[in-house]
Amino acid sequence: EKAVRKNGLAGVTDEDIFLTNGAMHALYVAFGALLSPGDEVILPDPMWTEVGENIRLAGGVTVGVPLRADRDFEYDTAEIEAAITPRTVAIFLNTPQNPTGAVLSEQTLREIADIARRHDLWLVSDEAYEDVIYTPHKHYSIGSLVPAEQSEKVISIYSFSKSYAMPGLRTGYIVTKSPLLHD
Repeated sequence: EKAVRKNGLAGVTDEDIFLTNGAMHALYVAFGALLSPGDEVILPDPMWTEVGENIRLAGGVTVGVPLRADRDFEYDTAEIEAAITPRTVAIFLNTPQNPTGAVLSEQTLREIADIARRHDLWLVSDEAYEDVIYTPHKHYSIGSLVPAEQSEKVISIYSFSKSYAMPGLRTGYIVTKSPLLHD
């Protein structure tokens, strides 16, 4: 209900939700399912270091796209597109972002979703900080902004530790309609 009501993820059922040992474990599971050795994942730079480690543990290669203060640390979608190679499998999002605190705008998220659709890429969205947000910013789940035919290539990751002040509990969850993670 929360994923549908709050995050706007259409058609999500309990079959699309997978409980994990925190959001980092969710990333480990997602990248382990998605990546083969040498596959590339585009991610923001700077980024929480464990994200890159989870990509590398799965045999993947990180491709950083710099975040700049003069852009309020928001992804530059032209730089994302320029970083895509034949080995690119996914674009990683983290909004609100750790460590910069940047909150991606709805427009930027739509542009990233369009890039992913055009290049047939996965979107892995770490939304652990969805409730650590301040006016005038608004959190958008990228899964709510993609067309239905693209929804199976979106992996949304959430955490109880930030939203509900339960850091010791180490509980997170994946929301995806992808058969790849359902198997």
